[in-house]
Amino acid sequence: MAADALSRCPLPEGVQAVSHSAPVWMGNLLQGYEDHKEDKQLLAELAVSSPNSKGFSLEGRVIRFKGRVWLGHNPTTHLHVLQAFHNSGIGGHSGFQATYHRIKALFAWPKMKDYIRTFIQQYEVCQQAKVEHVKSPGLLQPLPVPSLPWTVVSMDFIEGLPSSYKHDVIIVVVDKFTKYGHFIALSHPFTALQVAQHT
Repeated sequence: MAADALSRCPLPEGVQAVSHSAPVWMGNLLQGYEDHKEDKQLLAELAVSSPNSKGFSLEGRVIRFKGRVWLGHNPTTHLHVLQAFHNSGIGGHSGFQATYHRIKALFAWPKMKDYIRTFIQQYEVCQQAKVEHVKSPGLLQPLPVPSLPWTVVSMDFIEGLPSSYKHDVIIVVVDKFTKYGHFIALSHPFTALQVAQHT
């Protein structure tokens, strides 16, 4: 049977507990304030008078700069935020501008713009992706059809063949109008004059 209020043992006097969850990055952020001299001094100043003339304010134990969370001089937190906004599925390996504006809306730290640009320029996945920044070329334009045979021809070389009667190259000449082809045997080394004489 379920226990009711009367059958439960009373708690000792004065024992009460309240628990709350805090994200890991928040703990790293607060520890970063304590580890850096300038951030620790700023935290002490804001504890006395918040906001100050530079745009910093204190909300709870978190420093804010113009409403954005101040990450201070903590490189670990900088890297975690950048990985979350760039490398994750939400970030989608966006370019510099998109990543910078997304982070700038929520966070701030010294030389943030340079840090983000350097990180994205050096990130291996982003270096391998080559995005085309050109206008769409539009529809394909087919080549004009020749009006007479042998007015437009194409020529190609087939090389690396086994030697046959001292020949190891085939010149292929194709008429664009009739699709008729000539296959001419040739041997290495050859010059442009020899090719012209054979064709």
